[in-house]
Amino acid sequence: MAFDTDRHDPDAFRIRIEARTWQSSRSLSDFRIGLRVSDRGGRETGEATYTPWASYGGGWTGLATGNDAYDFDGFEVNLEVRQQ
Repeated sequence: MAFDTDRHDPDAFRIRIEARTWQSSRSLSDFRIGLRVSDRGGRETGEATYTPWASYGGGWTGLATGNDAYDFDGFEVNLEVRQQ
């Protein structure tokens, strides 16, 4: 989970994705991105929501919300992959 310094009501987040050459003998067949938020400084965590698989065209995740769907405190980004 990513939080701001006081773990309460962040003002902003930024994400950076760095692409590198694949160094494994295994190949990926598909992937999707997920998002999950938390509240109460990380003590309550909502359900993860994912984009459609890239092979189906990708797209947006559903809305990621905490238990009360209001004013989350932190979040995590997930990468789910399928291997050949």
